[in-house]
Amino acid sequence: MSFGRAKPVTINSQVLSKVNDKVEDYLVEYEDIVLLCKFLSKLDSLLYKTYKEISVMWLGREIILTGLCGAIGNYRNKNKLSSSQVFEYVYEIISKSSTSLNINEFDNARKNLLLSKVNIGQVTKKAVYSGFNDLFFNKTN
Repeated sequence: MSFGRAKPVTINSQVLSKVNDKVEDYLVEYEDIVLLCKFLSKLDSLLYKTYKEISVMWLGREIILTGLCGAIGNYRNKNKLSSSQVFEYVYEIISKSSTSLNINEFDNARKNLLLSKVNIGQVTKKAVYSGFNDLFFNKTN
């Protein structure tokens, strides 16, 4: 859903109710699902080479996938790419800079957030979405 909406989408009962009310607005092409699965499999293998087991735990989190898929959808829309093109392009971008993802540091920073002060899921999704957008659009500080 985040890929199609080009932003992180939190799945909850309100969102599901909207989907039920207007299912045609939320349809996903079968081919897009296949492309996403192939992309995630390749990305998983790539990240494992650099980050080992922590990459499996990191990429397996729903909040990470939501932010990542939103950023990929945003990149597709802004560049008017097909789904197959965007997955190919973003994989290429990530593969050239996989070590700059700093997954270990990201996880450490996430663990240090005060749960009583922030919604860790929202903060994580926004950080992942923003970070991948910066990477895809080559915005560096």
